[in-house]
Formats: sequence, structure tokens, C-alpha cells
Amino acid sequence: MSAMLTHDTTPGGPRAAVARFLTQYPTANRAEALHLALQSLRDRVEPDRVLACELAWEMHVHGYWSQIRRPDGAAYESEEAYFRDVLGLASWRTAYKRLAIGRMLMGFEEVERGQLRAAIAAVGLAKATVVVPAIERLREWKPWLEWAGQLPTVALQEKVSAALEALPRGREPSPPGERFRRTVLAAMPDIEAMDSRPASGLAHRPEGRATPWL
Repeated sequence: MSAMLTHDTTPGGPRAAVARFLTQYPTANRAEALHLALQSLRDRVEPDRVLACELAWEMHVHGYWSQIRRPDGAAYESEEAYFRDVLGLASWRTAYKRLAIGRMLMGFEEVERGQLRAAIAAVGLAKATVVVPAIERLREWKPWLEWAGQLPTVALQEKVSAALEALPRGREPSPPGERFRRTVLAAMPDIEAMDSRPASGLAHRPEGRATPWL
């Protein structure tokens, strides 16, 4: 039934579609109905969020953001201001995570990229950001996204860190956008809105450890 909600294009908009979906369940099964509705809505919006990451990375790489004006005609004062506004985010660190996913996607050929987009949408952006460093350096996305769908976030982060630490010293490949990553992390304030962890110390982790993407 969740598929019915996801692809419902009848008049009334999303709210009406959800209401019709929920009426299929008796009151006693309200919890199950709401759960399925939430899953269906997530399945509908997550692919668009993944695509937005890819488009945002292109805006960054080419500097297109500097050509855009606010609705009142004023220029954006910084790249941070632009991405926080257009992506609807309170934290620049979160915006950077979206850019990192886009950067990772652009590192693969288009044929494979389509499969990668779908896999990221399946596990969600939050889990996908954790494995970005491993995918970029090891060039293997299928096992990492499978682990992302199976492991708790803390265990997943530990697995990523262990994999990066195991790379031979002096021969560790530098992922695309590494200079950008270091610049952004170095400029981050200690505390950011809507972030449950303090940002201090992020730019001083030992080489080879994964950035804490949560």
C-alpha cells in the first residue's frame, strides 16, 4: 500500500493522498498506517535530496552560486550563505555534507552514478555521509552502502575509520575535493546550529581517520 501513496497523483495534493491512504486502515492499526505512510513519503523525497547534492556540487565547482541573486536582487555575501539558503539548512557543516555526497557522485561515470544515486536514497543521506570518505578513497560503494543500511551509525563510523587507517602510509590516495574539505573544516566555528556534536577538533584529527560526518 505504501507504493500507492508514493505514486498517488490524484487531485488534492500530498495531504489528501495521505488521508486517503490512512483511511484504508482501521483505527486499531493507526500506528502501522502512520509508519507505512512515513516510509512511503521518505521513499518519494529522498531521491530528490540525493539529486540536489549532485547539483549543489556542480554549483560549487563552477562557482555558479556567485551569479545568483536573492529575490530582492541582492548578491549572496558568501558561498556558505547561498547553500544554507538554497538547501534550506541552518548549519554550514550540514551543507558541506551534501556537497560531499555530490562530489562523490560526480567521481563515477553516469551509468554507475544512476545505481549509486538509488543506493544512497535507499539508506538515506545521513548514513551516506558517514561512508563518503571510504567510498572516495577505496572506490567501492556497494559494500559500504550495504553496511550503511545494516549497521548503527557509531559502528559504521568505526568501520570507516578502521578501513582508512589500514591504507598504506605514504600511498593513501587523496580523494577528489580534499583541499576543499580541509578549507571548509578549518573555517568552521566550534558550535553550529542543529548539530548535536561540538565542531572543535575536526580539523586536527590524525591523517587517515574519517571525518565525523554525523
